Amino acid sequence: MAYCSAQQRYSICGVFVAINVFMAAGLWLRPALLRIVFGLLVVQQVSSHGATAWHMWRAHHEVDVVSLAILLVLPVTWGVLWRTHSVRNSDAPKG
Repeated sequence: MAYCSAQQRYSICGVFVAINVFMAAGLWLRPALLRIVFGLLVVQQVSSHGATAWHMWRAHHEVDVVSLAILLVLPVTWGVLWRTHSVRNSDAPKG
């Protein structure tokens, strides 16, 4: 992002805001497809923030706290989504 113009940085921030709003709404409303979409987000974020955290540690011996939080919280949240979906479906009346 260092080579982006100010307009491009604002656009990127806008995309992040939109993703956050949709994910927050999804976590609130819990549509069935959210588990898949959230999973894709988790994979992307773990890949991105994992690489950033690793680079910060290897190059500077510093812990990237934001990346570490994302690496911990997002997979746990995804697991909770799968678990609560399974519990909701098992409690649903049959037929």
